[in-house]
Amino acid sequence: MKRSFLGDMTGKTYDEIVAAVGTPNSVSYQSGGRKLCQWPESGYHVAILFDSNNIFEGITHESSF
Repeated sequence: MKRSFLGDMTGKTYDEIVAAVGTPNSVSYQSGGRKLCQWPESGYHVAILFDSNNIFEGITHESSF
């Protein structure tokens, strides 16, 4: 993941986030057309949920280790 400060991600699209941080390592499709994208890398992991219109819905998991 290319590290980038995104600030408030409210309203950002999947494409805008991927342009800033790189392609997710994992994508899981969920009910209602939502998708969960994950960016794990050494020392950091984040999972972001997008709605059916590919708009940021929330961070479901974030950890550094």
